[in-house]
Amino acid sequence: MKPIYVIGAIIIVVALVVSVPVFNSTTEDFSTYNAQWNGCSRIKDLSASPQDRPVSSAFSLEGLGAENRGVLVMLNPSDNVNMTQSDIANVKAFVQNGGSLLLAADFGNANPVLDGLGLGDTVRFNQSLLVDVMSNWGGSAFPEISFFSPSNVTTDVQHVYFDYGTVLDINGTSYPSNIAVLARSGPSSYLIATPADIGTPQNGSSATTGEKPVLAYLGYGNGKIMLLSDPSVFVNGMLDKGDNAKLYENIIANLTNGDTTAPIIFDESHYVQQPLWSAGYGDIMSSDATKFIFVLGATGLFVLGVVASRRRQKTEQQRPDVVEVPLDEATIMGLIAERHPRWSRLRLRELFNNLRLPQQRRRP
Repeated sequence: MKPIYVIGAIIIVVALVVSVPVFNSTTEDFSTYNAQWNGCSRIKDLSASPQDRPVSSAFSLEGLGAENRGVLVMLNPSDNVNMTQSDIANVKAFVQNGGSLLLAADFGNANPVLDGLGLGDTVRFNQSLLVDVMSNWGGSAFPEISFFSPSNVTTDVQHVYFDYGTVLDINGTSYPSNIAVLARSGPSSYLIATPADIGTPQNGSSATTGEKPVLAYLGYGNGKIMLLSDPSVFVNGMLDKGDNAKLYENIIANLTNGDTTAPIIFDESHYVQQPLWSAGYGDIMSSDATKFIFVLGATGLFVLGVVASRRRQKTEQQRPDVVEVPLDEATIMGLIAERHPRWSRLRLRELFNNLRLPQQRRRP
């Protein structure tokens, strides 16, 4: 193989290796492909450890409804990416058939999911900001949650820290029988309209303080749904605070009924920015039709490459062989004399006497 081809191959391989982490990452909030403080790459790793549980990312919810086990994790789906009727149908079928849904969101982004599941009149994510001037870890917009109902989800969980979260609005003077509230904000907490209102005295003085639901569980068909009103609890920069990581581990254990082989599926289809490599692979694997087209195209390119290579080899074999012909001084002098009859033979002889002639290559 020619050196230029080797160098070219090395450059291509290096470029691919360098580009994989670049094109397989994103800065999107709550994406498991975001390794920065606002991403959720760490809980994806946490989900697989230590039992080597199957963990995957869904760039399309198509086909999810055919599954009947595992947990679909939806972390603050973007309100800029529509939840289609097909998406809702797949989520609904998945949970009704026995799967589970962990839906963590704030400011109403996930309400279309609840509406699609027929739960919008029962429970919703509030669209205001939860603040607590007395019980917080870094300011009133960072409440400390420490009021938990006894359950296997809240075992060994004493402090959960929010970061610009909200609350759950549950319909009725008493909670519906199929909803269990597992955690509440503190008695000094209240809601404000927007984050810009933090610190405005009239807002705090006129707001109603008191405990408010932030974590709830309900059964749905043969499956389960867990609702948390702040997805920031699970971002990389918050996971080590308080018992945030423990809460996630307990939720997964509850939703899988302790089955360490049940898969965890992270919804990546409802973010604006997606990692190109993984999203592309997800598109290819999304249906049998795209798989067939990809395999057919790859096979066609391979066959064309083989045919072109063989044609090139055949053409090279048909060329006349290049042979080495020894050229002596008399032959060279004769050739020069034919082309340049006026040149001095004496001077040419002097030139040849001072040169050591290498062997030349000439076609016969």
